[in-house]
Amino acid sequence: MILLLTIPEKRPFLSYLKKGQLLILKKRHWHLMGGILTYNEVDTKATRLAGVLQTCNIGPGDFVGLLLRRSPEMIICLLAIFKTGAAYVPLNLTDPENRTMSIIEAAGLKFVIANNDNGTDLTGKCIKLIIEDLFKQLDDPGLFLTNH
Repeated sequence: MILLLTIPEKRPFLSYLKKGQLLILKKRHWHLMGGILTYNEVDTKATRLAGVLQTCNIGPGDFVGLLLRRSPEMIICLLAIFKTGAAYVPLNLTDPENRTMSIIEAAGLKFVIANNDNGTDLTGKCIKLIIEDLFKQLDDPGLFLTNH
């Protein structure tokens, strides 16, 4: 399914995405993380993950590298990054490590989110956040997303 949006006025990107997704997925669900999630559940997880990312000092104006396998968690992570006001920089898992490092340096990345089994050594380049560890923090009842 392809969603095409024309944006006639200046509004936050997420408002268009959410509106479009709600129209398309109103009666649908996503198979995510070993189960079935509705769009509201995906949005809730993304909002909570955005709160986790904010505790890592990720916010507006930041660029966050994504060195993740294509997965439902990656989609939630993308939405969470948008919700913090940051932008993401896609990093290709199949690129040689020196290529990945040059992109990290050129983009000035402070953080890269990666899977637990990713062996790329980012020591001295940026902080490596493990997606599986970030998702474990989603159940913290004191976690919330702050608006900037």
